[in-house]
Amino acid sequence: MSDRDRTREQLVEELSILHRQLAHAVTDRRKTEEALRESERRFKLITEKMTDIVWIADMNLRTVYVTPSVQTVLGYTQEERMRQSVMEQLTPDSLSLGLEAMAGELALEERGHGDSNRTATLVLEYLHKDGSTRWMETLMSGIRDDRGVLTGLHGVSRDVTDHKRAVEALRRSEEYFRAITENASDILFITDERGVIRYVTPSVERIVGWRPDELLGTSAYDLFVPEDLPRALEDYAKALQTRGVAIPNSFRIRDRSGAERILEGVGINLLHNPAIAGFVMNVRDVTDQRRAEEALRATEERFRLITENMRDTVWLMDMNLKLTWTSPSVERMQGYTAEELLGLPLELQVTPESLQKAFGLIEKNLIPERIANPRDEITASVDLELCRKDGSTFWAETVITMIRDGKGAPAGFLGISRDTTERRTMEAALRESEEKHRLLFESAGEGIMIIQDEVTRLANPAISQILGYPIETITLRPFGGFIHPEDHDTVVDRHRRRMRGEAVETGYPFRIVTADGREKWLEIHSQRIIWEEAPASLSFVKDITERRQMTERLARVEKMEALGTLAGGVAHDLNNVLGVLVGYSELLAEKLPEGSQMRRHADNILQSGIKGAAIIQDLLTLARRGVAVSEVVDLNGIVEDYLRSPEYENLTSHHGNVIV
Repeated sequence: MSDRDRTREQLVEELSILHRQLAHAVTDRRKTEEALRESERRFKLITEKMTDIVWIADMNLRTVYVTPSVQTVLGYTQEERMRQSVMEQLTPDSLSLGLEAMAGELALEERGHGDSNRTATLVLEYLHKDGSTRWMETLMSGIRDDRGVLTGLHGVSRDVTDHKRAVEALRRSEEYFRAITENASDILFITDERGVIRYVTPSVERIVGWRPDELLGTSAYDLFVPEDLPRALEDYAKALQTRGVAIPNSFRIRDRSGAERILEGVGINLLHNPAIAGFVMNVRDVTDQRRAEEALRATEERFRLITENMRDTVWLMDMNLKLTWTSPSVERMQGYTAEELLGLPLELQVTPESLQKAFGLIEKNLIPERIANPRDEITASVDLELCRKDGSTFWAETVITMIRDGKGAPAGFLGISRDTTERRTMEAALRESEEKHRLLFESAGEGIMIIQDEVTRLANPAISQILGYPIETITLRPFGGFIHPEDHDTVVDRHRRRMRGEAVETGYPFRIVTADGREKWLEIHSQRIIWEEAPASLSFVKDITERRQMTERLARVEKMEALGTLAGGVAHDLNNVLGVLVGYSELLAEKLPEGSQMRRHADNILQSGIKGAAIIQDLLTLARRGVAVSEVVDLNGIVEDYLRSPEYENLTSHHGNVIV
């Protein structure tokens, strides 16, 4: 029916129907919109309030959506997160793990094994905006199009940092306690009520030599030294009557090698505890400790004997300079007992001058820089005048060391004092002796020198007087430089041989050249010594120049005396001959007439004999060391006598042209 043919009623009816349908449609739309708004409100509420992070990423792993909770968990806003690449979201290790998982899923897709229901769970370490990291457990699934092609990833990430850390702490704790039980020096035993070993830590092998599996199921009593077994059984029976009470004990056992070990520890009865259901013993090997204690007791005994019998006094003083301990030897040194000295003021123990000296020494050494350095051992030595109980005083060499506590802070002073009375007496005697020897050395008339490495190391003033050089020059030049060239090689060779330990003549003469160029004869006596820990030659030198000259003159005199003795002997023999000549010539002249030729010859023989006798008399005078007498003579007479002598006649007979 057309609109034209319709009746008003029909039109109204249809309009009414349309109105009702429109009203229903509007009502449904409003309900849909209201449901949509409610759903959006709930979704927004969920996404804003949820602590998990819901995200969607494309196949390039670029975040295309993320819930606002990302800011609460990781500090980034939604916009910041969606601008980040995956490398900016994960730590390098977690990124590698995620990419590796992604590559595995893509490989399955390429082989046609894609599964829209497949999910993957990964625990990854995400970067927080503040620079820290958060561990997130991420449940991921694929997003596919209508054809089932993978187009993206959907994930829900939950912060499991605290859980991860708790698990990690639990793991470290488990490893820690496992390492303790496996490496502890103590042994933990768990036995049943009969003493059968149900558990033992691995440390048992290191101490007694048996592995834990070798001891499980065996009786703990088998380990005991027989002498200790009755007491162990009795103590164990008593311990079983207690509950949760730690009972100390010690006993001896035999290790695998048969050696005796001493174990010490505590046991506690936990048989009633279902988690343990055994008797727990925690023991440790104290064999070395016991031996160390024995050694310590022996050391303490030795220390006691030393401190009671030593001559030095050892003492301790706090930082307030109050004496806190002193060795018993103080009574021998000062006359006070240790107890008396501890109660005595410091002013009565040390003279005022020495006390001020000690204070000055402490002030000098206890400077802040040294005190602050815990490795600086502050030690000083000083001579102090101490007081005896009888009122006398004595000198003591005292070494003071600052001691520190376990933290390196100053805790007091340790001192060792030694009576130096005898030493001071000896030192005074030594100084006096040294002074005497020094005086002898410097005042000696003969030269004294020490030669080492062919250089004069020490010389006395006499050497300087002999050579004419100052001592400073002598001790700088090689000693061979002062020796006469003709004697140099001999003297140096003997010195070198002596230094090699060869037997060499110790005393001999040689010549030197003085500073002014004069030659002098010296006599040297040397011997090998050790000087300043090295071989050297100690030489005594004497100037024998005058003595040598006198010796030479004496030799000449002795030669003349020998010659005179010889001349005297000859003169006596000649006198005998001349006596005959003079006597007979005189008799012959008396028999011959005056003026005759024979008389003249006889007179000449007589005069020649008389002259010969005079010469022989001169020889006798020389031989007898006589003194010639000077007298006035007539020269004319001497000449006339000569002209009448046979010598002149012989001269004129051979040389007639000679005129006198």
